[in-house]
Amino acid sequence: MFGKSGYGNEGRILRGLKIAYEEDAQLIFWGMGASEIDGVKEGQYIFDYAMKHLAKIALHLGADVDGVEAFLHSRSVINTSTKNTREEIAEAMNFLSRHAIKRLFIVSSPTHGGRCFTEAEVLRLGEFAVGELQVLTVGSDVSYFGSTPKDVVIIEPPHRGDRVQTNPLSVTARKAMRRSREPDGAEFLKALAEFVDTYETL
Repeated sequence: MFGKSGYGNEGRILRGLKIAYEEDAQLIFWGMGASEIDGVKEGQYIFDYAMKHLAKIALHLGADVDGVEAFLHSRSVINTSTKNTREEIAEAMNFLSRHAIKRLFIVSSPTHGGRCFTEAEVLRLGEFAVGELQVLTVGSDVSYFGSTPKDVVIIEPPHRGDRVQTNPLSVTARKAMRRSREPDGAEFLKALAEFVDTYETL
């Protein structure tokens, strides 16, 4: 969450708060409620963690501790009810709409930012229909444990004439993702991996 002070190794908290401070953000949205530590929901836990490290944050921002504390308390919205990335972004957009905010910075790990941007665009162009809203996704310098951005695969719908148009991989991959969340998901993924491997050996 935190990383080390200074550009080059910032976790989500330091990167997000630096952007918020530089942009004089009207609202800082802390989510979510999908997990908890010691009975404290994720959104609340991350905010509390930041408040316990105000001195480090202030040093990183080049600001005084009291000013940073006042800034965070006056701008923060702590969400503990959303359960996944799409719900979290949708709830943040609800707040943006109510406060007539036109720019959304989504700060996440570099292995997760691509999905965050896609989810935000689905919402922006769909149920929110906020054409004037600008969505910007910013990655921290700390990936999810055991992974790097090189491990992320983005599957676009076919948009080139020289690519196979039937049975698009984007549709199949979405079905596979849903299927993998079923109770027997582990068995499904094992069978899928073995099936794909048979083609690699041909």
